[in-house]
Amino acid sequence: MQIMTQKDLRQILDSILIVIQLGATWLERVYGTEVVRRPGYRTTLIEVAIALNAALTGYGMRSRLNLAAGGEIEVAYGVYLLEERLVWSPRGENPDWFHLSAAPKDPDEFVILCDLLMSCPRVIDLLDTTPKAGPH
Repeated sequence: MQIMTQKDLRQILDSILIVIQLGATWLERVYGTEVVRRPGYRTTLIEVAIALNAALTGYGMRSRLNLAAGGEIEVAYGVYLLEERLVWSPRGENPDWFHLSAAPKDPDEFVILCDLLMSCPRVIDLLDTTPKAGPH
């Protein structure tokens, strides 16, 4: 495959596969192995992977820019929801999830983020929503 020889493209795909696998694993961990049969599983997995990818990007930016945790500059992330025209990101201390959130600072904060995503009303609603039929 030609993609295997394109290092930059391969790095992008590898990072996307990591967040997809993490999202799938966490959905199964929280909702059981039958979660894959729920009508909105695919849409939910995409949404979770997008949020995790944004958080992972923020996490990587902090280390690449050598920003110390608790320093003057904070790295934030969020997902822009086109239909709602809002920025969305999970944050445990506030039930209003329409804002930017601080990027995770360590692996433990990714665990917290995954738990937050699984308990998010948006994610729960998506799991049980039947996908709209698209053009064929």
